[in-house]
Amino acid sequence: MREFAKLLQRRNGSWRIPSESKLQLFTKTNAKKDGPRIKKFRLDLESEGTLTQWNKQAAEIFADAFLQSGKYPEWSGNDRNNIVKSFTTHLITIKSHYNSAKRVLGEDPIMEEGLAIDHSDKLKDGAHDQRRRNVCIRLE
Repeated sequence: MREFAKLLQRRNGSWRIPSESKLQLFTKTNAKKDGPRIKKFRLDLESEGTLTQWNKQAAEIFADAFLQSGKYPEWSGNDRNNIVKSFTTHLITIKSHYNSAKRVLGEDPIMEEGLAIDHSDKLKDGAHDQRRRNVCIRLE
């Protein structure tokens, strides 16, 4: 799920967020045509909290695309609502990475934070590998 979310959100190596005017329009109309789309997948990472109207709609779109991709057969039997729930949980991590990039790179991480996030991903992958090694050592 994390890899698929990364593919959608950061296709060109940088975070893409909706403009303030797009968020306001979607909040006002709540029309699908004004909200997030799979082709230009954006998450509302600037607003307070993670479960904004925009992000709830983005989670629904994500779940549909995730199931339709066919790349994750281990999830094929899952209820769509489980995928939405998993994505909204993962959204907390996405927002945390975005906010970390903002702290490192200043107030406008949109163009540059790909480097910071890639570094963060490498650190996280390294920690994950170390945890696996620790478990293997304990099991021996």
